[in-house]
Amino acid sequence: MQYSRLPLRFLLVSLCFLLAMPAEAAITSAQEAVNVAGRQRMLSQRIIKAWLFKGQNVAVERAQRQLDEAVALFEEQLSELEDYIERNGLNTHIAETRKLWNGYRVAALRPPRRDKATDLIELSQKVLVSANQVVSDLELSPKGDRELLQIINLSGRQRMLSQRIATYYAALAWKAGDETLNRQRLADAVKLYDSSLKQLLTSKYNTESIARTLQKVSDHWKFSRAGFELMDKQEFVPFVILSTTESMLKRMEKVTGEYAAL
Repeated sequence: MQYSRLPLRFLLVSLCFLLAMPAEAAITSAQEAVNVAGRQRMLSQRIIKAWLFKGQNVAVERAQRQLDEAVALFEEQLSELEDYIERNGLNTHIAETRKLWNGYRVAALRPPRRDKATDLIELSQKVLVSANQVVSDLELSPKGDRELLQIINLSGRQRMLSQRIATYYAALAWKAGDETLNRQRLADAVKLYDSSLKQLLTSKYNTESIARTLQKVSDHWKFSRAGFELMDKQEFVPFVILSTTESMLKRMEKVTGEYAAL
């Protein structure tokens, strides 16, 4: 009976969230398409992150709100991307993303259980890989500046990595899923975030505003890594990591939006 109510709950969540958002025009440029598609990668990880934090009773109300809003936004943006791709006759893998998303959405709205974590983590991984392929497809668009699209992609990926770092930190703190795999994925995400940030700091597309925000991100990142070092000693600080990665996300959302507007 509980699962049968999921579609209604999803519709109500979507309606409430969308009514709270400012109305946005349809995607009209290759830059914005890459930005939106890249945000889907982030949402795939934000959903599982929130599910894991909720499951271990960490900031439950906040985690629930993030989960509901991420599900609603992923659905809305997926429809926007499908419309943009169809209007422009582009060849992408978005149909695969839609298929995977339909299953992920339902599973993520079920009450968190530690014994279900491995399955949902792996499903989130599949959605991420598929969403990333769509970004790569759109990056090859003949309508955009290829080099600029690559920077938007790189910057947008930082948003995803902030949530991916939080995801695997939460999984390790909850002792959910494969510990060895979770540690490796966390280490890989931290390493990629670090190397990508260094690339962005030297981009020729950096305006004064972008450069200033990226410097703040860089300064904050040095502090953030201290929390991951505590984890190596089995000292988990989930509330700190939740707040830290949220700040990382917000700043990189701003930067990516500014790149997309160039």
